[in-house]
Amino acid sequence: AWGIPQPAMEHISAMYPELLFTLDMDEEGGFFWGEMQFANGTVVKNDVLDEPSPRFKDWQEGEE
Repeated sequence: AWGIPQPAMEHISAMYPELLFTLDMDEEGGFFWGEMQFANGTVVKNDVLDEPSPRFKDWQEGEE
C-alpha cells in the first residue's frame, strides 16, 4: 500500500535541522493530495486533503 512517508521525512529532517523539506503529493489512485513540510524532525505544515485530487477527477471524466 502507498502511504505518506511521514516517519522517514521526520527522521531525515532531524538529521538536517537547518533545512526545510517540502513533500508535494498527488496519490495516483486519487485518494489524497497536498503538501507537507518538515523541519527539525517535526511536521510544520500539513495541507494534505483526504479526498480525490483534481487530477483524478479529470481522469474520471476522460480529460488528461
